[in-house]
Amino acid sequence: MRSPALDGSVTVAAMDAGSNALRLLVARAGPSGGISPIANQRHAVRLGHRAFTRRSFDDEIIDRTVKVFRKFRKSMDRHGVASCRAVATSAAREARNREVLQDAVLREAGIDLEVITPREEARLVRMAVLDSLKGRDPPCLIADLGGGSLEVTRIDPDEGEVLRTLPLGTVRLMERFELNAPLTRKRLRTVADHVDGRMEAAFPGVTGSPAGPAVACGGNAEALARLAGTNRPGKHPVLEVGRLGDLHREIESLTIRERMAAFGVRRDRAEVMGIAALVILRMSRRFGLRRLVVPGVGVKEGVLLQLLLRHGGIGTAADPEERRRALLRTVRRFGKGLGYGEDHAARVRALATGFFDDLRPLHGLSRDLRLTLEIAAEMHDIGKSIESRDHHRHGEYIVRHADLPGLGATRRSMVACLVRYHNRHDPTPEHGVYGSLDAERRRQVQVLLSLLRIADALTARVGGPVRSVATRVNGSKVEFRIRAPRAAPTLLKIAERRSRLFEREFKRRAVFRMDSR
Repeated sequence: MRSPALDGSVTVAAMDAGSNALRLLVARAGPSGGISPIANQRHAVRLGHRAFTRRSFDDEIIDRTVKVFRKFRKSMDRHGVASCRAVATSAAREARNREVLQDAVLREAGIDLEVITPREEARLVRMAVLDSLKGRDPPCLIADLGGGSLEVTRIDPDEGEVLRTLPLGTVRLMERFELNAPLTRKRLRTVADHVDGRMEAAFPGVTGSPAGPAVACGGNAEALARLAGTNRPGKHPVLEVGRLGDLHREIESLTIRERMAAFGVRRDRAEVMGIAALVILRMSRRFGLRRLVVPGVGVKEGVLLQLLLRHGGIGTAADPEERRRALLRTVRRFGKGLGYGEDHAARVRALATGFFDDLRPLHGLSRDLRLTLEIAAEMHDIGKSIESRDHHRHGEYIVRHADLPGLGATRRSMVACLVRYHNRHDPTPEHGVYGSLDAERRRQVQVLLSLLRIADALTARVGGPVRSVATRVNGSKVEFRIRAPRAAPTLLKIAERRSRLFEREFKRRAVFRMDSR
């Protein structure tokens, strides 16, 4: 792989080994953040063939896959790719001999093929979708239909995300039910009932219209949107569910060859487009969808954005979660360079953010401030790299002057205050950094600091390690129920001493109890 160009641009490549096709996307990003695709390849290898019925890749599929990855390697070398990532999804997850495929691709093409989890797959798709839709209302539902699975992410502003991975991919259904076009009404009913059953099991009792736009991803959704969608210049295609119903009836009345001729699609698409239409229709009925935006992005675009983030473009992605991850990676990398206590920091961060989430109805702070707390938890003891006794002062200095791209001036000041006061003394306006913040930011620092102090106290090196802490608001009290291998009275005393600020900010008494269960 080559280094970034002298003009500041970088060329990266994303590869997606899906259940139906292998895809390569090569793009160049300039120093201003603009992204220009320079190569886009698709090869219909169909990794999912027999992988879902026999749980194994046959030799022919492995050979064909390796040949394609050799082509990908030549294309990347030709374009001077500086960084790449290759991921495999549903078919590779289920094939027992996936390591044979991975070893062959690495040996023959020099490409490390990573089998990713359903959650990582959904995260990459969501990242690509949000980047594609920036400037528009965020989606309430993202459905990614592939050859092996249907990934459905429901997004609620208050409840967060609910991800379900359903075994309803087009290749999987085609091979399981031995579907050959055209299909009889009886066979269609059988498949529809199967899809409905899976949807009900994944989303029991969910009905009605969504609170925002819904998105459909995947090659089949894109193909169906061209045939049953609304396409306006400069806008993303919209798949109209009513028109899709009419199209589905037409598709299922035709043979594979007739579909290829009528709709101008490849054979591999013609074989599964009817199944794809049925799955989307049943899903739309479940969620009360009338139309779906089809942005034309998927896993490989998410991988591409992630690669660009790693090369310093933290502001290039619209996905706040990916920006959070990128900034935390930067902080951890910086901390490791100073030899900070990584394990302790991780435990403090887990407890502090858990308190933040559990007590959100009381403090009402935004999720952006949760990231401020996370960074402070990671860095609260970083001053010990200089001296243990006054590590809080040294830590403040380090945070204020550290090379941490993506950490804005206001957040940096807040983190510096949290690090300075995490273990002793309360901040006052006479203290430099804290005094530079406005009144609202000072209040936020006090609330976050109260959570950080308790989290740090409960990870003190006395007694056994704390397994978990459950919080419960009980009238004028907030109860912290601590699970640990053995009772640690000293730990409770430390936590009680550190809870004074919490009690002032939350106007409730903090009560700490050991949970022996």
